[in-house]
Amino acid sequence: MKGLDSPVLIALLRGDSAVRPLLDSISRDEVGTTEWDLLEVERAARADPSPGRQRRLLSVERLRRAVTVLPLDERAARLASPRVTAKDGTIQLATIWKLAALEAAGADEWYTVRGRASGRPRGRVKVKHLPLRTSQTR
Repeated sequence: MKGLDSPVLIALLRGDSAVRPLLDSISRDEVGTTEWDLLEVERAARADPSPGRQRRLLSVERLRRAVTVLPLDERAARLASPRVTAKDGTIQLATIWKLAALEAAGADEWYTVRGRASGRPRGRVKVKHLPLRTSQTR
């Protein structure tokens, strides 16, 4: 399984051509994300002031059906817990938990953008940074 972070999902929904090579390279793999990432994507769709909110929300629902959506459940929490340090802030905690959920589901890679997963990733899932510019990275 290949995991996608919310900025990658948002770029996908916006039709960003920079996502095409990734999609081509993982087309034979199961693609997953977490409930947290879909919540971030839906928040972005609702917050966009441009016309077409209903269309954006329908696109989020289609995305939900097209990928494997992983819960941030007890299994993921048990994997994440020993990886958390006292220095981790809220963003790092969310990233550690999301990576643990992906690991628990058998994912081997997680695609994100620079700045979203800083420091050395903890766990077995390899973090791959894509050269995308989204509203979440500006």
